[in-house]
Amino acid sequence: MTSTGQDSTTTRHRKSRHNPQSPSHDLSITSKRSVKKGAAPRSTPNLAEIKKKGKMKKLSQKVEEDLIVGLQGLDLNPEVKIVTGTGLVFDEQLNEFYCLWDDSFPESPERLHAIKEQLIQESLLDRCVCFQARFAEKEELMLVHR
Repeated sequence: MTSTGQDSTTTRHRKSRHNPQSPSHDLSITSKRSVKKGAAPRSTPNLAEIKKKGKMKKLSQKVEEDLIVGLQGLDLNPEVKIVTGTGLVFDEQLNEFYCLWDDSFPESPERLHAIKEQLIQESLLDRCVCFQARFAEKEELMLVHR
């Protein structure tokens, strides 16, 4: 026993714990996971990657749903013959249109007249189905503007 009331073995144990020459514990040895030889180490995805994958999945589901709804609306009855052709609607009032505040505005009676002349020259006007101009109904507008 020493004068402090401790025996020499206790002092010896304390010294060995604080001894810089004692072998240090290698934490990497105790924390290694069992990994198969030749296997690539797995990395866990971070939050940004998980969010990105979730967003992409959500977008692809929305596109798929839109496609399904669009396909369900198709009439696949081959017995009905659909009249096809290019429709042409021309109103003579378009010949009176001028943009009062912009002389370089592209829509003008001259441009429309040039287009009509080109259709006649190419014999395309005769192949068009002509319609009388009228105001569109709200239901007709909603077919194109959803």
